[in-house]
Amino acid sequence: MAKKKGKKKGKGTDTPVDETPAKPEPKRLTIKRMIEEGGCTRESIREDLGITTTSLATNFTYLRLTGFYPIADDDGVLSFTDEDGWEEYKAERAENAKKRKSVSTKTPQERYDALVKRIARWKAALKFADDRLSNDPDNELLDLRQQKVDLEVKIAELEMTQLMDAHSDDIAED
Repeated sequence: MAKKKGKKKGKGTDTPVDETPAKPEPKRLTIKRMIEEGGCTRESIREDLGITTTSLATNFTYLRLTGFYPIADDDGVLSFTDEDGWEEYKAERAENAKKRKSVSTKTPQERYDALVKRIARWKAALKFADDRLSNDPDNELLDLRQQKVDLEVKIAELEMTQLMDAHSDDIAED
């Protein structure tokens, strides 16, 4: 980069003065410095630098490409590790993510009861949709909404049939 040098006189001298303002440090280097100093979290970096989560992720990717692998401990405090440590960290995070995924723990009876309620709601909605459509049979939007509600009723009834086929012994019908 060319520095602008003018013929301005410094304090009592004839030497040119550098008029180019100092460039700010790139964010990735600031982030690297903050992590090396210790005690920072993702949130504190985002707040201090005024950047988005996406921007932070982009800078972390750049750091990894240059051989600095940022990882967070249990408290969220960031530090650097080597490539092997990064691979272990990724594997651990993936394992934890699998554990966090919610799995339906409803019993067949609870699922049956929920479907009964859902079918009742959709049938009530279908009645209202039919009434609205009969008042304005040329309204395409009302026609589509009525079709949608009708399909929701059919889907819920099919789910009920499948549940009953699979768990008929476990379900007490009302």
